[in-house]
Amino acid sequence: MRRALDRNALSFWLFWATLTLGCSTAAVMILSDQVPFEILAWANGFLFCAVISIEWKRYGDPITSIGIIAATGFMLFFVRPLTIISSGETTAGARADTRGLSTYLDDFATRSVGQVFIFFCVLFLTYYVLSYVTNRNASSKIEFSTKNRKYSIVRARILLAFTTMVGIFCALYLVQMSGGVAQHFSGVANRSSYLSGSSFLFLCYIPLQLALIVYILVRRSEGKSEFLDVSAVFGLIVLLAVTILSGGRGPIVVGCLLPLLLLKQVGPRPLGSRSILLSFAALGSAAIAYGIFVRDAVFSGSSVIEEFKKDPFVSIAKKITSGTEMRPFDSLIRLNEVAALPSFNFQNGNTYLATFAWFIPRRFWEGKPGGGGNTWFTSNYLPRFYGPERVETSLSVVGEAFANFGWFGVVGVGVVFALVPVVLRREVVARGSLFRTALTVSATPIMLSLTRGDAYQNISVLLACTVGLALMAVLVRTVDDVVGVTPGIARVSRRRLDGVAFS
Repeated sequence: MRRALDRNALSFWLFWATLTLGCSTAAVMILSDQVPFEILAWANGFLFCAVISIEWKRYGDPITSIGIIAATGFMLFFVRPLTIISSGETTAGARADTRGLSTYLDDFATRSVGQVFIFFCVLFLTYYVLSYVTNRNASSKIEFSTKNRKYSIVRARILLAFTTMVGIFCALYLVQMSGGVAQHFSGVANRSSYLSGSSFLFLCYIPLQLALIVYILVRRSEGKSEFLDVSAVFGLIVLLAVTILSGGRGPIVVGCLLPLLLLKQVGPRPLGSRSILLSFAALGSAAIAYGIFVRDAVFSGSSVIEEFKKDPFVSIAKKITSGTEMRPFDSLIRLNEVAALPSFNFQNGNTYLATFAWFIPRRFWEGKPGGGGNTWFTSNYLPRFYGPERVETSLSVVGEAFANFGWFGVVGVGVVFALVPVVLRREVVARGSLFRTALTVSATPIMLSLTRGDAYQNISVLLACTVGLALMAVLVRTVDDVVGVTPGIARVSRRRLDGVAFS
């Protein structure tokens, strides 16, 4: 056993030492503009695929915090750059602003894909090193406490019923305020202006999501292996309805479907690889189709719906490669372009500081920032796209890091950002309490939105989930002196948890 651990540890350090050397060499070459755009794009694709493969091998699925970051990066920073190379066009904002990839823009595109490579190399390296260091003394055997019941299923059911009623009330109120379902979906496409002063009502899905996760975990702590019962099914239906009414794909995927899929995977009967792949395909197709019918139909008219009905596969393929969801890399190109101007000023952390203003109602603070990195970037450098409706484009975690601190931010924020998936890694589920398990399940999907978008709302939602789950864990707790985790909360113990990446 000891020799096996030593060999695994040696392979771990050799692999990441090689990656560190390669990252340092690539950084020097990127800064001197000696690496072609295409090579860097393929290097990103290889890096993301390697991390996804490692996570899939370790846990049986890639639905981990670092796996979701890698999958999101694969789509945004590998598929999209290849699409730009193929089409020769880049579109950070509106289609009317599409520009050809000239020699002038090619330099900024190369610099952008280089920043992505450096950022994620630093992030993945930091994550795996810290994961190894913090888990090297961990036992490979997880023991579950079965002597006492730690949580009250009655309190958990009451909590779920209360949040379900709040969700129903908020949804009905918003639809009634809009004048009907059709008018509601027409208005919610422009969420920034439509939800001004009432955006908190759409966040009612967060406590419902948390209560549903807590309820299912408490049921498992009592030995009930089935995934859902009547109360959970009703809560799930309301949660899905509320997230659909939000008008955005993010709440549906990140707030409802993906957390439940992860909850299934850390339970006693996880899905196999084939079912996982089919689930991903279904989630992606449903989210894209929803975006076409709800958001794109408002901005582009009925033609986009007719195109989808005529050939849905082609429409989905276009959305995957060139839709608004895929624009963060285009935004990064535009950011590097304006950053080369003498008049450009780095934000020096201002977009991150704005995150804490998110919790304060605007009625109590007239000078509250309108948003974070996405708002600053779109309003200043894509003003026609931003317009009176305040439509934002996504800057990505890489773009916001560079916008604040330049190249130092690309490296520094990469290190800091890695701390979040370290806290949310799957080993925490196996050894954690109800709070830690529920936090991992609810917060892990947010990594998708955080990688693609800015910190303003995503970090705020992450903090809100942490506080909300802490309160719920206290409310459903019945015994405080039980050590260990209750039976059935997690079954990751079937895999060895010695903290080695290639175990």
